[in-house]
Amino acid sequence: MNSLITAVLAAITFVTTSAPAMAQSWLWNWLNPRPTPTPTPTTPATVPEIDASTAMLAMAAIAAALAFVWERNRRRA
Repeated sequence: MNSLITAVLAAITFVTTSAPAMAQSWLWNWLNPRPTPTPTPTTPATVPEIDASTAMLAMAAIAAALAFVWERNRRRA
């Protein structure tokens, strides 16, 4: 039962922390279609480094949450 709760909490953490990274993904745009403006020279391009850093922060948050749960369970046993 504890592993099920841990898995659910990890999934919730993943979904809530990865939303900024998913905002630029093709799947997010496919699920939420909206008209894309015609690109002009004044429109800034998407910077992939920002998306990559956001994804890395999301992964770090998930790792920290899993480490916390693992350590809490280890001390309890």
